[in-house]
Amino acid sequence: MAKKIDYASMFVLRKDGRYQGCYYDKDDRKYVYDRDPEKLYSKIQELEKPKVNTFGEIAEAWKEEHWKTISAGSQAN
Repeated sequence: MAKKIDYASMFVLRKDGRYQGCYYDKDDRKYVYDRDPEKLYSKIQELEKPKVNTFGEIAEAWKEEHWKTISAGSQAN
């Protein structure tokens, strides 16, 4: 039988009844709050996931950067 994770012990319980957790952004530390420690854990996991760029996003960024340097004939094709 699998052990149940004690999410409440991972976070700080504040006086107002919310749990406080933190995650590290590229610049600094950010705080997240929730009344349910399991939901707070899920929120932090989602925020820490790296953002995956789609091909469309990469193609649009390339077009914005290089479109003016391409000749008119190439742009028409």
